[in-house]
Amino acid sequence: LANAPERPALVAALRDFALSVSRSLRLLIAVDDADRLDELCATMLVALGQKSARRGLCLALTVESETPGSAALDVLRQLSEQLPLPALTEEQNEQLLRAVFGDTRNLVALARRVHAIARGNPRAIMQLATHLVEQGVARYQAGSFVLPERLREQDVPASLTAALAIRIQRLDASALELGQILALTDPSELAPSAYVELTSHADRARTYRAIDELVRAQVLEPKGERYRLSDPTWSTVFSASLDAEQRVLLHARLAKVFEASGTLTRRSYHLLESQQPEAAIRLMLAQFIKDPNEPKDPLADYVPGLIDQIERAANAADALNLPAP
Repeated sequence: LANAPERPALVAALRDFALSVSRSLRLLIAVDDADRLDELCATMLVALGQKSARRGLCLALTVESETPGSAALDVLRQLSEQLPLPALTEEQNEQLLRAVFGDTRNLVALARRVHAIARGNPRAIMQLATHLVEQGVARYQAGSFVLPERLREQDVPASLTAALAIRIQRLDASALELGQILALTDPSELAPSAYVELTSHADRARTYRAIDELVRAQVLEPKGERYRLSDPTWSTVFSASLDAEQRVLLHARLAKVFEASGTLTRRSYHLLESQQPEAAIRLMLAQFIKDPNEPKDPLADYVPGLIDQIERAANAADALNLPAP
């Protein structure tokens, strides 16, 4: 139901159901990675959060502290008591790796190296553990993992970004191209069937094989009937593999595909990034030119960075000497 017409009604029904249940029972709703929710679900949580004080309802959300959210998430932050989670200690880091590799020899030395790189970030620790297995540093033999007596400098990458950069080198050409494109946008805003139009080959079978490979490589993960990047670091890694000319070309493809169903913000962003500032400006102005007196919810198309985007468009309009609408 990721993009079904009945989805808003379903989300509203879930909201009303939760509020009804919480009148007579204590209800806990826990949401991981709440900063990656779409606007509809985030708005539902706002409605629940605003009434939670008068009901037996508790919302527990986790968000990336360094990742901007949405307008709805900003409201949730204001309604909530924020409890920063400290990074894992060196001992906790070792316990996590022991849960992965078992009580095996040489784990302590490996855990120290991983902790120095991951700095207590559980997601980074797990990504590095995956890298060690893929590179054959940690080998599975006779029902248990075997770790080397001595770690060479090249056995453990200098950073999580370096580990993921090694992983993309093993992708075939179709998966690499698709990964580079999706890293420039939010994949969850596109149906997988639209990915075909983003590729240079426009081959449906190759595109779906590329999706499967990106999932196996833990670049993409399912989000309902769509996909999202499994780790924000992938955006940095894939972007680093593109030169400026390639980046402009891929943003132009994204702008074209989003033309049919993308939000105004998403479409204008890709137009600006593909060096089509006039098209972006006209798109952003179009909604006001149609009926300048019609009330407009300023948060209707809000995404993080929208204010900067409007400022970029205004500067571009000055540079192009565009007349006022």
